[in-house]
Amino acid sequence: MSNDKRRSWYKNPAIIGGIIALLSIVVSIIIWQWPNPSPQPDFNMSVSPMQGTVQQDGITQTTVSVNGLHGYKYPVSLSNSEKYLI
Repeated sequence: MSNDKRRSWYKNPAIIGGIIALLSIVVSIIIWQWPNPSPQPDFNMSVSPMQGTVQQDGITQTTVSVNGLHGYKYPVSLSNSEKYLI
């Protein structure tokens, strides 16, 4: 048998298919193992109760909770303003 009838390795579909499959697996593993970026530090705030009515010259009590998320450790300041509805 002559060497003229043998195909070059890069023309053999079985070898090219195997190389593509191997590269696909390697790329999938790299993507799967790639570190995901950590979420940015943030905070959430809740107010309870969210609604209410106060009579004139009345008092109401509201609880405001602030929770740090993803390592948030900075101060949060709250302020109060009066709003009159007529």
